[in-house]
Amino acid sequence: MERNFLLLAFVCSAIFGGDTFILSYKIATVNNVAVFEEKNISPVMTYKKGNYEYVCTISQKKPQNQTTLKYLEENFNSLIECFYGSSSRVLAQGKMTENSIKDEVQLTVGPLRFTVDFKDESANISLLR
Repeated sequence: MERNFLLLAFVCSAIFGGDTFILSYKIATVNNVAVFEEKNISPVMTYKKGNYEYVCTISQKKPQNQTTLKYLEENFNSLIECFYGSSSRVLAQGKMTENSIKDEVQLTVGPLRFTVDFKDESANISLLR
């Protein structure tokens, strides 16, 4: 019974989820040195209705034997640039003492739900609005 339910969940995620993912990103710097970075990309297990809006194109071809998740992880820097204008927060603090200045910046993006549509030589990224 449990095995049947698990198989049903995988089939539904393959049919409805397809190439839909959730992305979140967080980086913290102190005096322009990265002290913390967290990157998360995970496939979506549930389907959510809504309008997907095109945000950017990653112009690198996906190899045939590579999974979509692996492709996104390898092209994370290009992918994160697509979402800076969508849902990003920047928190900056400056602390001054007698002899030093401490500058702390924290950038947070997401979590965002997006789809990937592969073309011949590129991948189109669309964001759920």
